[in-house]
Parts: sequence; structure tokens; C-alpha cells
Amino acid sequence: MDASKIHDKASLLAWLNTLAAEVGEAEAGRIAIWLSARSALRVFPAILATFPTSLPIDPHQSAILNCRSLLISFVAGSWPTSTLADAANSGVLNVTIYSDAAWAAQIAVKSTDTFREVANAVDVAVDEAMSNLGVSQAESWIALELDAAAALTGQLNPPLWPNGFPIEVPAADFAVKQPRDDTTDWSFWIDWYDDIVQGRPQNGPMLTEIALIAPDDWDKGPEVINPM
Repeated sequence: MDASKIHDKASLLAWLNTLAAEVGEAEAGRIAIWLSARSALRVFPAILATFPTSLPIDPHQSAILNCRSLLISFVAGSWPTSTLADAANSGVLNVTIYSDAAWAAQIAVKSTDTFREVANAVDVAVDEAMSNLGVSQAESWIALELDAAAALTGQLNPPLWPNGFPIEVPAADFAVKQPRDDTTDWSFWIDWYDDIVQGRPQNGPMLTEIALIAPDDWDKGPEVINPM
């Protein structure tokens, strides 16, 4: 498999179809979802720092639901279980409260046409990285290409950006508590994201348990979810 041929939505879709023929649909599907989650996570700081305030719900609630969306796709691509697709299909499904990248990655988890939805999700995240972080499309596709190569060797935790975070402020400083006047403790999400950026090992069982917290609890907001 030559991941270096991935440079846009069409070439990613072709690569995933070839991958499925070599490793099977299930494993190729897991890798595909992992790729879409990683692409969405590259714009996570911008998702939370620039999210509009004209929302049908409180911005803090929208922030925690975007965290949930990204966590579900990340866990589904790393430690898949059948219940994660159910989680992706539950909770608040109003698309207007999610960033385009987070929503597209969540859709990929529950889709029956995984490869096509993943290719679309990555493409959406690439556009969002360019518009909100000033990252060129070429740089985002190179990061995706390197992720694909890492996936073929069984890696789950390569650094999120191959040449370091592409904006001057450290990733953790863009955490959800930073752009808002908020006293809620967001340290879990700060640490989780910084671990992803740096390529540190993740606690799969713990993250899976969090991703599967009942939607009703997530709907109660970060004040309830974050301490859990």
C-alpha cells in the first residue's frame, strides 16, 4: 500500500477501497474512521475558539457536545465496539450545534458507506483547517498521508502534526476554557487533546467508557460531564 498517493478526496477513497481488498472491510473501516477523527481533531482548537454564539443552545453545551462527537469518532477508530455506532447515532443530532469537521467525523462512524463518508469528512476538515487555522490544504493532506502510513504499521498515536502544531500558540492554550468566561474545569479535555497532539499513548478502556456515557448525561452540560 502506497499512502503517498493520497492527496485529495478522490485519491483517499481509492486508497481505502484498495486497503479493504488487502486487509478486509472491518479493519479498513476502522482505519478510515481513525483517519477522519484525526483530521477533525486537527481543527479542534479552532472549533472551540471560533464557534459562533448564535446557537440554539448555550455555547458551553455546544462545546461539550463537540467534544463528545470527536471522542466517539476517535475511540471508534482506535478501539472499535458495536456500541460506538449506536452512540454516534444518539444524543443531540442538530447539525447546527456542531462544527462541520466534528459532525462529518461522527457521521462516518454510523454510516453504512464508511469510506465515502470518511473521504468527505477528511475533505471537510481540510477546508476547516485552511479557513480557521490558516493551514494549507497541502499540509493537511500530507499529515493525513503520514497518518495512513502509520496506520499500516499499527500505530495509534503518532503526533497529530508531523512538523509540529502549525500555529504559534501551544495546542493546550486553545482548550475549551480559553476563549470563554467559564469556571468549569476543562482539564480532562485539555490533557486529552495535548496527548493526541504530542503522540502520547491513550487509555483506551477509559476513553471508551467516557464515549459511551448516556446522552442524557451529556445533555446536562460540561458541569456534569467534566467531573465524571
